[in-house]
Amino acid sequence: MYFSISKQNFYKPLDYISGPAQGAGQDSINGNVLLNVIKNNNLYPNIDSQYVLELVCTDNDIEMKSIIGIYSDEVVEGGITVKVKSLLDIIKSFEDETFITIKYDESDNRVYIKTNSNDFNICAVPANGFPRIDTSDTCFDMKIRRKELLTIMETTQSAILQENYRYYLKGMRFSFDKNNPMEVNIFTSDAHRVSIQKGILNEPCIVPEDYITGGFIIPKKGVTEIIKLLSIDKNNPDEEIVLSVSDNSLNTVINGICIVCKLIKADVYPDFFSFIPQVCNKIMVLKRTYLKSCLKRVIILSNHHFPAVKFVIKNGLLTIKCKNNHHEEAKELIDLCSYEGDDIELAFNPHYIIDACDNMTTEKLKISLSDMSSCALIEPLPNKDEEVSYARYLVNRVKM
Repeated sequence: MYFSISKQNFYKPLDYISGPAQGAGQDSINGNVLLNVIKNNNLYPNIDSQYVLELVCTDNDIEMKSIIGIYSDEVVEGGITVKVKSLLDIIKSFEDETFITIKYDESDNRVYIKTNSNDFNICAVPANGFPRIDTSDTCFDMKIRRKELLTIMETTQSAILQENYRYYLKGMRFSFDKNNPMEVNIFTSDAHRVSIQKGILNEPCIVPEDYITGGFIIPKKGVTEIIKLLSIDKNNPDEEIVLSVSDNSLNTVINGICIVCKLIKADVYPDFFSFIPQVCNKIMVLKRTYLKSCLKRVIILSNHHFPAVKFVIKNGLLTIKCKNNHHEEAKELIDLCSYEGDDIELAFNPHYIIDACDNMTTEKLKISLSDMSSCALIEPLPNKDEEVSYARYLVNRVKM
């Protein structure tokens, strides 16, 4: 393998796909990037070079691939893998205008990286041992605007469970309603809170019956990488993103980066729509940023191992307070925009409410409570000049 390329053409595509490899162990091949130089032969018609370089990183659950045109005079086909962190750090250290030559030498199993004034060599691992994700035929395509997809994923990702035996909560669920083929519903939960969003599709999504009932779940790592790519170019909000869904994986292309992501089965996912309190007899309206800043002040004296703040409404006034193990106490009186209902006293995890505030853009929000439900429903309350949001957040009460 031999080719030459500029830093500007090489570094960003390599950086964009490196996410899956970053958490791999020191000796794992999943910490490597596959460099594969092949003849184009119209495999990639949008690239006009005779040769292309394929860059691939994977952690066995998500695979990301970038294609770069090679325009140097001397090119030798071949594939090899090297540690992605070492390669990234080396390429990043060069000046932006640097031209780089990369060569694999079979005699000592090393990759040589040269510029006019630098010479590096790093260990290589044969490409034939590099894992790739097997995919099946596409079942259906979901087409959606770039900004729409970014919004619904960004505003729900915070509730994704980190580590738990409930595997189906370790990702973001996309579900469909055959009566509304232009919509997709998004759910995330960590069993203590639920984030719900709705996205409007570019065209009706014809979903097989199996997916109508369960939908599909993108794992947390896949969600993170997709959001990262969608966030790179916000100057083209109406660009159409196509998510191609098969029985076991999702395929998409964003910013020229190909993503293949294994899916989590959604057949046992809870019906979180049924958790939403239907008849709410206590409704408070607050200024969103004001509530967030108040909570951040009060939780300075919270119990870090069991954070909880108490909401006390008496005579139409809201007091937020908390106490820690040292009997230190914080208290703040908040002006309610409006309140309907009886006096109450209940507690919540403040971080969940702060996350909900962060995921909204409206000036005001509404918190609705019901005697029949242990959840509080938090919703944005847009005025006539603000964009309508379908976001809803359910937060469990805390026993104190």
